[in-house]
Amino acid sequence: MTTQIDIPRSLAEATPLLTPWPVGLIPFQIRAQHLALQGAADAATSALPVVADYYVGASLDLPTADVPVNGSMLEAWGVEIDVVVEAARANRADDEAEVRSYGSALVIEGVPFAASVLLNPAALSQLASNGTPVIIVPEPGIVVVGYAEDADSLASLARAAEESLSKSGRPVSATPLVRTADGWAPFTWPEAVASEAGRLRRRWDNVQYAAARSVVQAGYEAGGRRVFVADHALAEDAEGNRITYAALTGPLMLVPRADYYVLQADDGRMAQVPFASVEARQDVLVPAQGVVPEYFVVNRFPDELI
Repeated sequence: MTTQIDIPRSLAEATPLLTPWPVGLIPFQIRAQHLALQGAADAATSALPVVADYYVGASLDLPTADVPVNGSMLEAWGVEIDVVVEAARANRADDEAEVRSYGSALVIEGVPFAASVLLNPAALSQLASNGTPVIIVPEPGIVVVGYAEDADSLASLARAAEESLSKSGRPVSATPLVRTADGWAPFTWPEAVASEAGRLRRRWDNVQYAAARSVVQAGYEAGGRRVFVADHALAEDAEGNRITYAALTGPLMLVPRADYYVLQADDGRMAQVPFASVEARQDVLVPAQGVVPEYFVVNRFPDELI
């Protein structure tokens, strides 16, 4: 039996129920594709772009479910998403966040706080004041903070964000942001934390491909095209470095971007080949259109690389 969900009829009625929510671009797009396949595109979350791949939306805290604010609600209420996000932020402005240490970084917990920090960096002022803040919001209720001047805190930031992503069912982003005079801007990891940053990036890729695989497969099938979508795998090499790989077995399949492809020929021959080597071969990989994250259609099997 389907539970009836009563949506408020106006923004004034909805405001006491609103909570602001951080939203990541790729998870946002994957969910929209999933809803479109179900014939429920009008239920896709509406969100306000902030910086890089970060957005902020809002949800209704209803007795039976947390319901993201969508385009249909905005139309019914006669408002734009920025008005709803501000109402949600103001409604939860008094919520307190919890702060804990993670190595030399800070982890601040609280969904309303995470959304507020993205919209207003000054919200960090009393909690993080040891330098120029660099943040990641890996999931809706977590803000991880390091400092641009402190390599140890940046390494802790990357490790904490990776740990969060490895456990969360609702990822937001792995993009670091640095505080500027105008707000937030994308941050470039220094060479001193390249190892931790690389592990975080690979974890992020793995999480996103895992979330997208069934949606991408279903999208192709809905269009009458039979393809196999390869898994994106995460592992460590003999030196303990994090790597990603996918199996490439033949044409008419989709493969994710990864560090390596494991080539598996029909006659049993196998080889592990860097992505760049496969990409460089003519007519092997063709970028897939209309899907996220980045996939490639295998046009032919690169037998010459085994």
